[in-house]
Amino acid sequence: MPIAFDQRRFGGVGFGVAGSDLRDRSRAAAPRGTAVKRPGTADYHSAPIFGIVARQLERPTRMPGALQNAVTQWFGPAFDRLHPLLQALHRSGGTLGGEIAISTGTGLAGRIGRRLARKLGIPVDWPRRGFRVDIVHDEQQMQWRRRFDDGSELLSIFRPVGRYPDGHWLESTGPARMKLGVDLDGGGWRWRLLGVDVRGVPLPLFLFPRTDAYKRIECDERGESGERYRFAVAFSLFPFGELLRYEGALHAIPAVSASSADPAGAALFAAHSSAERVTT
Repeated sequence: MPIAFDQRRFGGVGFGVAGSDLRDRSRAAAPRGTAVKRPGTADYHSAPIFGIVARQLERPTRMPGALQNAVTQWFGPAFDRLHPLLQALHRSGGTLGGEIAISTGTGLAGRIGRRLARKLGIPVDWPRRGFRVDIVHDEQQMQWRRRFDDGSELLSIFRPVGRYPDGHWLESTGPARMKLGVDLDGGGWRWRLLGVDVRGVPLPLFLFPRTDAYKRIECDERGESGERYRFAVAFSLFPFGELLRYEGALHAIPAVSASSADPAGAALFAAHSSAERVTT
């Protein structure tokens, strides 16, 4: 299912200050407690369904770009350089799912890759796996919870530092923390490894596998634009070559389906964030 980009919410023209000012004048002219009825129109409040619509129209609508979180604040104006579907995903969060390919290197590279996979919680016993990722934001961080169909889970917390393009993100995955820059290209997002520490001890980059990770929107097999969310994460180490890779083309999972599959996900993230603010 394609990632839904709601033009009315993110790209359309909302009811602005002028509209709210006219409503305020109408309310001021009417006696307190009296419903204001537009001339020449039906009383929408008298019917339950239309009453809901009318009440929604009376609420001030947030203008495009007003919904702020760690991602939109960090990118600033450069956020508009992302593909519109990536913008929608990183404004409101969401859930993506599909089948992914998982592979390790050969020989010694394969042994190192399998060991790395075990530490990360990535299953490598089958070349293809069912996969889903839940993406949640708040004003201070971004969470990626990756889940494989065998029950394995990989959780990463991303915290922004500074602003694009000179700032970076700190990704915490288990005991390791990576310092990541971001490159924007063709509406996609590519991570650039800048530094690594394990349990607070900085490591020379040549001792840590090189990470190549990106995400972008691509056309599906029928040539329809923007239906799949393509991502890839690869680890390589000189002179062994590629150690581990997982990649796939994912589709959006509707919010109702995602919440029924994991109803406590957002609540757990909120509780985790609150606890961190208290202890730090």
